[in-house]
Amino acid sequence: MFLASLPPNTPITITITGTNPHTPPSLTTTLTSLFASALSDSLCAHTETLHQHHTTNSTIHLTYWSTENYQKWLTSPAVSAFFSSLNTDSDDSSTPPAGIYHETLTIQPSRIQGATNHPVPSGCMHLGTIDLKPELSGYWGCYPDRIGEKSIKSKITKEDISAAIAESKPDIQEKEEKILPGKQTITHIPDNICFVVEGQDHSAASAEERTYWAEHFDSLKAFMEAYGPGGVLFGGGLKLWVETAVLRDGDFLGEYWGCVQGTGLLGVKGVLGVE
Repeated sequence: MFLASLPPNTPITITITGTNPHTPPSLTTTLTSLFASALSDSLCAHTETLHQHHTTNSTIHLTYWSTENYQKWLTSPAVSAFFSSLNTDSDDSSTPPAGIYHETLTIQPSRIQGATNHPVPSGCMHLGTIDLKPELSGYWGCYPDRIGEKSIKSKITKEDISAAIAESKPDIQEKEEKILPGKQTITHIPDNICFVVEGQDHSAASAEERTYWAEHFDSLKAFMEAYGPGGVLFGGGLKLWVETAVLRDGDFLGEYWGCVQGTGLLGVKGVLGVE
């Protein structure tokens, strides 16, 4: 696998910015244009825009920045004006809820791993270089082995998580439907929450490769044998990538304007130290 190599001691910024089904189209259009400008102006290193139309109509912009460039973008007049315009009075019923959220992750290079099966950058790789390290692939436990920091421990127990899940089950549907007026924020998270991205691009895969993929891959070992050197699909067109970041309290800021209560980490606010 090809692994991400990021400059040491230089935090990166990842933002997850999106809309809810009730977001006014004008806000969705403006938000999309702001990220398009960030890309064309070379402020962001990469952005993925994802659209969901199956059960809801929403958009997510997953964007990778150097921390310095992110601050330039965030404080630019157009971006500042956009987010400021969302801070409407929560008691003003004449203004429809914005349904916009913006989650900011500040990530230390020693607590993130990124990998892909092709020497083409994905995700955080756009902020560094790509190294071929097959010895850190193909076995359970390779993800933590790729992460530089080894003193990652959590005070939260399995029992704590089970209790939180049991308490939250009765109001899950309500959170998925209830719109919270005004602006909500999250500034604290428990240590060692993980942010995970996994992706597949089948556009360059042959018909034979797609068939083999559907019929044979029921385990990680089978996949690595097929795509590894000498495997039947070695050099195939299918592109896969994954990244895992370990966050600490202070690494996350969530802002939600007129959003459905289950949006992002807003859905677990008040649980296990998410505040």
